[in-house]
This record gives sequence, structure tokens and C-alpha cells, in this order.
Amino acid sequence: MGIESLSVAAFRSRELRRKIEHRLRSEPIDVAIVLSSVMAQYVPEGAEFPTVVDYVDVDSEKWKVYSEMKPWPLSWLYRLEAGRLRRYERELASRYDESVFVAQKEAEVFRSAAEGARARAIPNGVDLDYFRRPDEARAPAETQDLVFVGMMDYFPNIDAVCSFADGIFPLILERIPSARFRIVGRNPAPRVRELARQRNVEVVGSVPDVRPYLAQAAVSIAPFRVARGLQNKILEAMSMQVPVVGTRVAFQGIAAEPEDGIRIEDTPEAFAGAVCEFLDDPALRLDAGRRGRRFVERHHRWQAHGEALESLLTEVVGRRAPCAPTAGGHG
Repeated sequence: MGIESLSVAAFRSRELRRKIEHRLRSEPIDVAIVLSSVMAQYVPEGAEFPTVVDYVDVDSEKWKVYSEMKPWPLSWLYRLEAGRLRRYERELASRYDESVFVAQKEAEVFRSAAEGARARAIPNGVDLDYFRRPDEARAPAETQDLVFVGMMDYFPNIDAVCSFADGIFPLILERIPSARFRIVGRNPAPRVRELARQRNVEVVGSVPDVRPYLAQAAVSIAPFRVARGLQNKILEAMSMQVPVVGTRVAFQGIAAEPEDGIRIEDTPEAFAGAVCEFLDDPALRLDAGRRGRRFVERHHRWQAHGEALESLLTEVVGRRAPCAPTAGGHG
């Protein structure tokens, strides 16, 4: 299997490399932004322009967690990949000008593994105009719908909905028999499709627009056991004024507290209780939704995060700029 990261090898493309090399020969580059570590392979060796790598999350840590949750031989393979990718991430940190992550915790984890690395967090934002609940689309007071939105062939999402359906949703149904769990997202894995056989579980699958499903939901759930970085789905639900109940790991990249209209619970009983509290009280849901919207308006506007990125790029270009000669020199 060699010593190269399988993730890096999976994203190798001769055609893409040819196009990038042609572009670099055709015009000057002030600064390069590389989105994810696996794409750094396309930056030429010895490139003179400053380069920022946006890792989003620390992927090596993600593979490490996967290895702890999977049986052999996948546990062995994922552990191997975690080590290889960690070495590659360290190499990139020493080679390029700055490392960027969506959450402060991710930046701290990276710095602890790559001594001397420049790493900072620039969180994701939300399109506040797009993810805005129209007044006429407000969920009926009697709605009992719970919603999960995400790519349903992605392991953390699969694990989240399956663990919720098996261990938490039955507790909710004991108290509120009319509750319905809707799973919205493309490419549902076989494990996810099988959940449709369970009582009051609907696997919606791919939809052209997730907003109507959020608008009609009483609660958005984020029952993650595995997660890195920042969950955009949480911010989008809050922007749509939908209360969110999630685990601590789900909220690790978001500084929201209960006063911001969310609930953080890690045990099945407490998670179910928080969901039922919202289902039982339309006024509480309405207030929580408004609080959530105000939170994302304060902390996750794209304009503010775009300005932070622009400032970073100006900084890294400035570091590479030659020092101007001082006045009064000999000559």
C-alpha cells in the first residue's frame, strides 16, 4: 500500500494538474488559497507565491475517530490513514504560509500536532437572506416534525440518524406518539433507507431545496457522535428560526448557549427530554427560533468572515514582500 495517504492519492488527477500548471505559467499569482489538504499536491514545489491552506477540519483526527468506531480491518486501515495524513499535514504546515480552520478547537488541535505551525480559525458564515423563514412559511403550532438535513452517504451523518432513530426517537414517541422524524438529504445509504421501516420515520432523500423542510419542522436535531469543525446545518436551521437540539460534539465549533435558542444534551434521555419540551410548547419554539436567528446574525455573517480572510491574505502577502530601503543609506 506504500506510505502515501490514501486521501491524497484519491484526489490525484493528471488532467487537473496539467490545467493548474498551464494557469500558473499564463499569469502571475499574488497568493494561492488551497481548499483542503488533499489539494495541496497541486501547488508546485518551490512555488514563489504565498500559499494559504484552508483545511476546514483536521482530517487526520477524523480518521482516527473513525478507526475507534469501526471493526477490523477498517479500524486498522483508518488508523493507518490517520497517521499518514497527520504526517502530510505537518509537512504542509512547515512548507506554506498559513493554515486555516473553521473552528478554533480545530486550529488548536493542529498546532499541538504540528509544532510551530501558523494556524487560525475563520468560521463559516450563513447566507442570511437565503436561509430566512418567510412569515407565511411559519410551521403550524401543532407540528410535531423533527428534521435532520445532510449528505446521507457520509459516515458521521449516517451514524447520527441511526443512533437517534434507534436510541432516542423511541423515547420521544413514548411521550409524543404523533412525532415524526424526517431525514432529508441525497444518497441515503442502505442503513439510512432501512430506517423508513421504523415507526414515524420518513427518509425523504434528495430535494431541490431544504428550506421548506426546515420551515415546516418543529425542531432540527444534531445527534452527532462523530463530528469535526463546524456544522453548517446547525447554523442554517438557526437562521431559519428552527430550534436545534444537538450533542456537545455537534456544537463544538459554534459558541451558542441555551439562551441562544439551542439545547445541548449528550444522553438519550436528556436529548429526548429537550426535544419533547420544544414539541410540547409552540411559544417556547417561537422564542428559541428568534434567539437562534439573532445569534447567527451577530456571529456568522459572511461579510465579517470574508473581511477576516481578506485581512489574512494581505498579511501573508506582506510577509513575503521585500523590505523597502531605509532613507539615509550609503551610496
